[in-house]
This record gives sequence, structure tokens and C-alpha cells, in this order.
Amino acid sequence: QRLEVIHEGVERVKHIVSDLRTFSRIEDEEVSVINLEDVAETAIQMTWNQIRHRGSLIRDFSPSPPVEANPAHLGQVVINLLINAAQALPESSENESNITISIGTNEDGRVALSVSDTGPGIPENKLQRIFEPFFTTKPVGQGTGLGLSICHSLVQRYDGDISVRSSTLGTTFRVLLPPSDKPL
Repeated sequence: QRLEVIHEGVERVKHIVSDLRTFSRIEDEEVSVINLEDVAETAIQMTWNQIRHRGSLIRDFSPSPPVEANPAHLGQVVINLLINAAQALPESSENESNITISIGTNEDGRVALSVSDTGPGIPENKLQRIFEPFFTTKPVGQGTGLGLSICHSLVQRYDGDISVRSSTLGTTFRVLLPPSDKPL
């Protein structure tokens, strides 16, 4: 039984190291045709420890076309959105908070990725500045205010858009990317 536990731990570490290698090449400008669901699954694995202490994760993945981007760049976007969503929720194993990550296509045929949380929302007066460099909704010393600004720049690099909706019932960030006409 102990050997099984050790083997499972080694397998987890192996996956984490592989994921870290993928995302450590952020400056790599190589663009490829990628499945956004694969990028999202890797980001979920990398952020799972923060998510699991805050609430439930709901996956809502629908078939969608591939996109052309650097997988490390899009991975950085998804990781940031998931971490922000987790940090918006209270830390408790007994709460009913949720983070939902959705992938599909919108009415225009663009690939859509959304990350939603059931946190308290972002105040309207801060929502307008959310993508500005060095602007943060977190307390002093708990954030640089660069994460969403970097996400905005990376998404735009691939002719995409990122937007946010928020209320007292939670926040949703939505990324739209053009579909690739090339196969995976």
C-alpha cells in the first residue's frame, strides 16, 4: 500500500515537471495549432492545490476548433485566470463556492474560454481599470497588478479579446480567439 502511494506521488511529480517545462518557455515565440482544452487541463493541474481549498471546479468543455498560438502564452493566461478566481473565494473546505471553466465556440464561430467564480465580485469603480498595468483589487502586498495586463496583451497578440463581467454573485473572464483553419 505504501508503494502504491509513493508511485502515485512520483506520477504526480512527473506530470508537474512536464507541465512546468511547457510553461517555462514563456518567451518562446513559436506558434502552433493547439487544442485549448489541453492547455486548460494542464493549467488546472498546475493550479489545483489553490483551487481545491477554495471550492469546487466545474469543467464545461464543448467541442471547439483548434487555435493558433503559443501554448505557453495561453497557459499563462488560463493559469492567471484560475488563480484569480480561486483567490476571489473564501478559503474553507465547507463552503459552496465554485469555479467554472468553459470552452466552446461563440455565435461568431470564435473559440471561447471562460473562467467564472462565485466570489463577491469586483466593484464597478475598479472594473473599468482591471486590465491596466499595476492596478490590483487585492490588498497592498498581495498582488503586483500585472497578471491581467499581461493576459490582455497575450490574448491580443493572437487576435483575440478578453473581457470581464462582474456582480455581487461572481465574476466571469471571457477569452475569445479566432479558430485555426489548420488541423491539429
